Amino acid sequence: ASEHKYRVAVAGLQQRLGPSHPRTISARLNLAELFHAMHQYDKSISELRETIAVVKKFRPDDAAMEARCKSCLGEALLTAGQANEALPMLTESSSTLRRLQGDDHPHTLQSRLNLGRALLASHRDAKAIEHLRAVHAGYSRRLGVKHPKTQAVQDELSRLTGASKK
Repeated sequence: ASEHKYRVAVAGLQQRLGPSHPRTISARLNLAELFHAMHQYDKSISELRETIAVVKKFRPDDAAMEARCKSCLGEALLTAGQANEALPMLTESSSTLRRLQGDDHPHTLQSRLNLGRALLASHRDAKAIEHLRAVHAGYSRRLGVKHPKTQAVQDELSRLTGASKK
C-alpha cells in the first residue's frame, strides 16, 4: 500500500512539476528509501540509478543533488552486499558533499558513515576508522554526545578499536 502511494505521488509530481524538479527528485529518493526499508534492494538501486540519470541529464550543474543521490545509491549497494561497487560512489559523494555542504552537514555525515562502513567491508580498517571518527566528531558537535546517532557511531568505533565507551 505504501509503495503504491509513493509511486502515485512521484507520478503526480513528475506530471505537475517535471522529472527534474527538486521535489520530484526528493520524492524519488523517498521511494528508494522505502524500498530499502522493505529490503527490496534491487528496486531501491534501480530507482536510484534512474534518479541519478535524471539529475545528470536535466540538472548537470547541481553537484550537491547528484552527490546526495550517489550517496543514497552507495548506501543501498553497501546494504545489498556490493561494497566494492559502493566504495567509489561513496568516496566521490563524500568528497563532493564535504566541499559543497561542509563537514557537519547531515548528508555529508551520512555519506561519510557509509563510506567508513564500505571501507570496513573492503578490509581497509584504518581508513574506515578515520572516517567513523570524523562522523562521530560531527555528530557530537551537531547533535550532542547523548544523541542515539552519536552513541551508535561511538559503539561501532569501540567495537572496532577495542576501546571502552567514552
